[in-house]
Amino acid sequence: PVATAWRLAQFNTTKQHASFQGLPSPASGLLVSTLPLIIAADTYPWLTQLLTHPYALASIPFMLSALLVAPIEFMTFKFKTYTWAEDRKRYSFLAIATLLICLRRVEGLALSMLLYLLWNLVPQLNCVARGKRRDPSKPTDASSR
Repeated sequence: PVATAWRLAQFNTTKQHASFQGLPSPASGLLVSTLPLIIAADTYPWLTQLLTHPYALASIPFMLSALLVAPIEFMTFKFKTYTWAEDRKRYSFLAIATLLICLRRVEGLALSMLLYLLWNLVPQLNCVARGKRRDPSKPTDASSR
């Protein structure tokens, strides 16, 4: 709760139309609430073992708290034109998430939340790995809409 309040105080003072700065609070809450579904389903034993490890259980809240207040862009689902050209990333994510939920039911929701994290973090980590630091004043592909 403290990180969520900090996030709201830190980022709600700026306009965020095309992307969120920091992990959105509802996404964090939904991710935490779906982790027990992954564990209960036990479809992926390696993931269940990882999520039930004491160090993982202790580190997940800290990682999510850091993501809540980190200056990392996360995709919003605010559509301006509804065209494929401008919103292909949003449509692609929504199609994959819908497919996961339809095929895996409740577990698909948990997987969709993990996908949301990866969908947003991997491209930015790729920039960091290449030694490129993103200039916050310049719009990215996601924030140029």
